[in-house]
Amino acid sequence: MQSEFKMIFDVFVSYSNKDKAIADTVVASLEEKNLRCWYAPRDIQPSEDWGEAISNAIEHCKIFLIIFSGSANRSRHVLDELILAIDEEVTVLPFRVENLAPIGSMRLHLSSRHWLDAYDPSWKEYIQKLVQTVCANLNIPLEDISEQKSVLKEQDLQKATKKKFPKLLTITGIGTIVIAAAWFGWTRLFGEQVNDQEVDVIPTKDLNELSPQGVLDEECRIVYVSHLDENNSLSLMKPDGSDQTPITNDVSDDIFPKWSFDGKKIAFISNRNNPENEHHEIYVIDDDGKNLTRFNNESNDSEYYNQFTWSPVSDQIAYVSEERGNADIFIGEIGRSVAITSDPSNDSYPAWSPDGSRIAFVSEREGNKDIFLVDTDGENLIQLTTNSANDKEPAWSPNGKRIAFASDRSGKFNIYTMNADGSLLIQRTKLGNNRYPNWSRDENMITFYSDRSGRDEIHIIDLFGSLKRLVASEKSGFLYDHNRTYYSWSPDGSVITASEDGVIFLISLNNPRPYIHQCEKLAVGWYPVWSPNCYKLE
Repeated sequence: MQSEFKMIFDVFVSYSNKDKAIADTVVASLEEKNLRCWYAPRDIQPSEDWGEAISNAIEHCKIFLIIFSGSANRSRHVLDELILAIDEEVTVLPFRVENLAPIGSMRLHLSSRHWLDAYDPSWKEYIQKLVQTVCANLNIPLEDISEQKSVLKEQDLQKATKKKFPKLLTITGIGTIVIAAAWFGWTRLFGEQVNDQEVDVIPTKDLNELSPQGVLDEECRIVYVSHLDENNSLSLMKPDGSDQTPITNDVSDDIFPKWSFDGKKIAFISNRNNPENEHHEIYVIDDDGKNLTRFNNESNDSEYYNQFTWSPVSDQIAYVSEERGNADIFIGEIGRSVAITSDPSNDSYPAWSPDGSRIAFVSEREGNKDIFLVDTDGENLIQLTTNSANDKEPAWSPNGKRIAFASDRSGKFNIYTMNADGSLLIQRTKLGNNRYPNWSRDENMITFYSDRSGRDEIHIIDLFGSLKRLVASEKSGFLYDHNRTYYSWSPDGSVITASEDGVIFLISLNNPRPYIHQCEKLAVGWYPVWSPNCYKLE
């Protein structure tokens, strides 16, 4: 039976059986530098289906290395592998060991590729050049990778197939490889390897088994929007869907709940002050439903009314207001706030840095939407992007070193990342429209919305750039309005809570193939958000 563990490989080695001696040398030389190769004679287990194993390996590799010879030129198996690699948008690197040109279908698929010629005087003279070329394609400096120690030996890999995926990332010594791969390997060339297989339905409620960092606190709750007495209200529930308890119930609509950094308060949007005219304001309530307080005295009825966010270190809230005629960013506490931006153009999408010292935001002051940074006192304004297109929806990485955002600079919206100073811009997606990036807690993944399949769904990119679709059911995708987020990460990063068609589900990410943790449906509602203090270490 094929293992469920899907490892991301650096190189898939494709060759004709008559060139096995060359392939053996190539694999040994690459793996001597700790470049992970997938090699059929070694990596296909006796019980595995040959075609499925090769298909899965190509799907999870970064470079498709074809050892091109007269035998490979005539090999139907090599051609089939090449076609699949091109279909999966894997980078193809031909290593030509004989002085000849491709013929037939092979010519069609290889004629436009950049070749590494290795036949004069002998292919053996070009092995080091091949290693350098692979490293260059992976954006990994040769001197760095040659000094790294192998993290997963054969015995570790066998054990890893039985372990949960996030735990694999905590194995001693993997930090160096993870950081190097995240920084250098996740580039435009390898930013999109799509796996559109449907996910499995696993009916289990033991959420403690899903957490690699601790066990659930007894007081852990998810806040969500429920529909009570013909209006939208806030409710709490345990992560397994039990103990569903309303904490608001008014003739108005209470929506967009967000937890404070310490998990003791919930801010939300409500029109309860004037429900007939639908004036939206920010309210704050304790996690037990007590002490309901209007955050400010401003009514916000524009497209920005739901753009507010708690500070990660205090009880302050950053929000967007048009009280001065245009949209500005404000920061404040209950009953008191100040503007930190002031420009005739519109400023929106405030996002706190993890240390609470800066705000990333979107401004139209250059005639299009660009991303800016400003200190929380309104000082030190910095423009991070200067493209003529629209850059939107900034999201900080948890360590504060990078910012993900959506931009239509390529014609459609795609996900990009950059350093917090605007350097090292990398395009992460290529297909469809992609919006609203959100980092995982360990910074190894980014979730976002995409319409690439013809319907709006949540997608996820892992550390190495492979992409998966998170599908809740066969009938429809995750419905969302472009100003709303219908999912949130659990604090330990092992689970995503999402809503679809008014039903809340859990999606576990501990397996290489994310599955729906359906639990007979957790609740009827929308906007599920985990409390930040749900897990405690044993």
